[in-house]
Amino acid sequence: MEQHKSNLQWNLLKNFRGFYDQEEAMIKSIAATYVSLLAHEYLDNALLSFDLEKVLSFIQDKQLKAFLNQELQNIDQLIFNNLLNIDINLLQEFVLNIDFSNLPLYSDLRDGIPNSIIQLVNKILDIEKGNVIGDFGSGVGDYSISTVKHHFDNEYHLYDMSLKKISISKIRASVMSMKLDKKINFNINDNGILREDITEKFDKVFLHMPFNMRIDDEELLKIKKNIPVLSNLKRSTSLDWVYSVYLLSSLKDRGIGISLSAAGTSFNMSDKELRQFFVDNNYLLGVISLPNKLLSHTSIPTILYIIGKNKLGKIKMVDATNVFKEERRNNVLLDADIQKIYEAYLKETSISKDVSLKEIKENSYSLIPSRYINTIEFEDGVAFKEFVKVQRGAMFKANELDSITTQRVTNYQYLMISDVQDGLISEELKYIDNIEEKDARYIVKENNIVLSKIGAPFKSAVMDSRESKIIANGNLYIIEIDETKANPYYIQSFISSEEGQALLSSKSKGTTFASLGVNDLLETKIPFPSLEEQNRLGMEMKKTLEDLKMYTDKLEKTKVKLSKIFKMKGKQ
Repeated sequence: MEQHKSNLQWNLLKNFRGFYDQEEAMIKSIAATYVSLLAHEYLDNALLSFDLEKVLSFIQDKQLKAFLNQELQNIDQLIFNNLLNIDINLLQEFVLNIDFSNLPLYSDLRDGIPNSIIQLVNKILDIEKGNVIGDFGSGVGDYSISTVKHHFDNEYHLYDMSLKKISISKIRASVMSMKLDKKINFNINDNGILREDITEKFDKVFLHMPFNMRIDDEELLKIKKNIPVLSNLKRSTSLDWVYSVYLLSSLKDRGIGISLSAAGTSFNMSDKELRQFFVDNNYLLGVISLPNKLLSHTSIPTILYIIGKNKLGKIKMVDATNVFKEERRNNVLLDADIQKIYEAYLKETSISKDVSLKEIKENSYSLIPSRYINTIEFEDGVAFKEFVKVQRGAMFKANELDSITTQRVTNYQYLMISDVQDGLISEELKYIDNIEEKDARYIVKENNIVLSKIGAPFKSAVMDSRESKIIANGNLYIIEIDETKANPYYIQSFISSEEGQALLSSKSKGTTFASLGVNDLLETKIPFPSLEEQNRLGMEMKKTLEDLKMYTDKLEKTKVKLSKIFKMKGKQ
């Protein structure tokens, strides 16, 4: 079936290839196909005589008529003749199921929604007959076109800022009406939700705005004036949350909305204030972390926020990041995956949990589901802050580091993440000319632990005795341990263990790269036996690391010898 759709699309697009770029060829093919369908609809003798101007005269929407006229002027009459001879059902299928994912990355037509996400969203929304539905950031109409097949007795309101996308949405809505042989109630608005005073109230809303959008100063001021909760809005705040505020304000009292957002919005400090607003006011019903690479147009990890005014007093957290089928270019959700995620939203399962608002507040309003599911706790655990001081390494710019790096042997060296392997710090560190007084706090002392800020796995090692002074770079934490309370090598043994890595991963933030914050590290509780027991285990750890270093050095020398054996031929 998919191959059939691909062949159909290829054959229709070939009429325009070679004359236009890929995006323009696709737009013109959609426009020409639509006009051909209208000809069949309104002209009794379409196969005998085709008149573009006459066909366009049947279109009442002035904006759509102007769009079609612009796209189809100077199109060869033969193209229309070819289209008119193709089966009407095939033409309808092309318009309704066209695949934009093969367009170049720069094309904003690629930002469609996979049908699997739409299915999951609609299971949660539970659309009923007569519901008024909002489609915010409607793009080319993927969500509404897919949904109306099963819910055609509903009223749909689509909002998007792109006239190009709005025009394609109108074409697809018209074709869907032809296919269903009934009028569908679509109101397609060529204004973004931030630029339109939405007076309509909705029972169900799906929000999918382009990621990483920015607004100008005039628009920022308008938003701050219009919505009280956004009066302190900063440029750094993700627009995902701003859109979600508009979504919330457009819901009926028992309405539900779902926002498909970038996963970074669940933990970014710049978004904390708006996360706090939604949590403290009980407007979040659930959060679902989705697998990576579900969207063809971006690799940005995504998350679903389920928003409503039902005041549940808790938030259902679902970690669905590992629920998918891997394919060649993207990950996909099978029907069984969709059902598993949906059931996890309805009731607690191995990938979901009801989390109290109090617990979320205690975790700095972090909304990463993995943080609350399968949490790791130790009996009589003690937080790092009770026995360590943590300092992030030096944040040198590349040109600054280049300017102080030298080939000469000096008393100063520079430590990077790549210099930490298997719990050991390399002996071959870069030399630098000097360490300025202002950077002295970045010097790693003997028995300090260095820990990578980014995992997983999180790299760590205890600094052994060195003659030179060594500063760590900004991707490393320098952990100074109060040795009257804890043994550095015992702490290293825990950090490098399977349990330690799992614990740090559970406390980290981020999606593509797990990042461990200083405060999160300091609040992390680890097993903390008596100092006597720590010393015993620490001594064993230190000895094992010394053995590892000895064998590693021997292995490196052996590798060098292997590479030189051939050159020894003829020598005794």
